[in-house]
Parts: sequence; structure tokens; C-alpha cells
Amino acid sequence: MGPNDRHQYKGVLNTTAGVLPFMIKQKSGHVVNTSSIAGLKVFPGLSVYSATKHADTALSDGMRMEFCQPRRYVGKI
Repeated sequence: MGPNDRHQYKGVLNTTAGVLPFMIKQKSGHVVNTSSIAGLKVFPGLSVYSATKHADTALSDGMRMEFCQPRRYVGKI
């Protein structure tokens, strides 16, 4: 595990948790998370990185189902 691997998912989760209450309160906003093909396919030597990117993808998909309404959007690149 590299020094940044343990922070890959935490940053996305903490940032999203920080903005989501404001989006819900104002009934509008956009969250766009950046993922990677490594979230869909595991490559040798990148298993931890792939796991964090899979978690990013799952979080974006789950948030889209739970929180998206007119004027509130969740996307992933």
C-alpha cells in the first residue's frame, strides 16, 4: 500500500459529507466525483488503488439513487 492509498477514498467521502447537507437544505447542487477505469478492472500492483476507485464509483451510484432530485445531481467521471 502506498502512502496516498489510504487517503484516496477518505477525501471523496469527507468532501461529499461536507457538501451534501447544504445541497439538501438549498434543494440544489452538483457533486462530480472523479474515478478511474481501475474502479472497474483491477490491474497488477494496483489492487488497493482499484479498491478505492471502486468505492468512489459505488458511492456516486448510491448517492445518485438516494439524493438526486430535480436540481440535485451526482455524477462521476
